[in-house]
Amino acid sequence: MRDRPDTEELQRQAAWGRPQAPRRGSKRSLRADWVRDRQRVRRLKTRLKPTEPASSEDPWQIADTALRELSHIRHVRMRAEQHARLNVIAEALRRLAWGRRINCRTS
Repeated sequence: MRDRPDTEELQRQAAWGRPQAPRRGSKRSLRADWVRDRQRVRRLKTRLKPTEPASSEDPWQIADTALRELSHIRHVRMRAEQHARLNVIAEALRRLAWGRRINCRTS
């Protein structure tokens, strides 16, 4: 006759079928983080790839052209939410033109 398994044995058996989450700082979690970052960068690159090859044009000039095109769109009749979205787009273009540090280019 076999003795009843103790609680520790029951917990081991219950955990056997389900995968264990990787511990923070382990090689497995670091690899998962690396794969996630690599996939994120890949998705961003494919989404942001321009239709035309990059020219030697100044980023400020490119942003200015984009802002001018946005100003033409603003004259079209639209809702307030759409104007707010255009403002967000314009601000993003300004940030791209200025780069990471705002003090690097003085006017």
